[in-house]
Amino acid sequence: MPESPIEEHTRIGNDYQDWHITAHQLFASSAILNRERERVEKPLKSKPYPRPVPLESRTFWVELMLDAFGLECLIKAVWLKQGHQLARNGRYVGMMKKEGHRLEKLCPLVGVVLKKRAEETLTRLSDIAGSVGRYPIPWQVPQRAVTIRWSDPDDYQIIEALIARLEKELRKN
Repeated sequence: MPESPIEEHTRIGNDYQDWHITAHQLFASSAILNRERERVEKPLKSKPYPRPVPLESRTFWVELMLDAFGLECLIKAVWLKQGHQLARNGRYVGMMKKEGHRLEKLCPLVGVVLKKRAEETLTRLSDIAGSVGRYPIPWQVPQRAVTIRWSDPDDYQIIEALIARLEKELRKN
């Protein structure tokens, strides 16, 4: 007998491998956008920007949003591998109430303790994913000062180190 839509939703929603695959699809999409943006921007660095602006040069914030979503999927894959659930009775149940895609809050739930600099980077990445990566404004006025910037090469190194750390967790028996 085939599984019901609720059973299928629960099975897929609680399969860490599906979350892992989705994470890598998001990372691949971000990398392709990044490669194309850098390809068109490289020859323009020494010249004034042309009008109209090349379409490929408009993807920077979306690249970061996709990276944030990929990280969230990796965190959730680890959560599932640790024996938790994300889907129950046809509904997404999440890792915590009002998780809000906050990477800096999800990491400690899977045992990833963040240093101050990494926490700050993930906070900014979460802010980007919840605003300029997909909307012109965040869904509500922030309660705290929000810094929408991403230029420090350390930001990428922190994200790459976190991805490696989560991947290592997923390889454990």
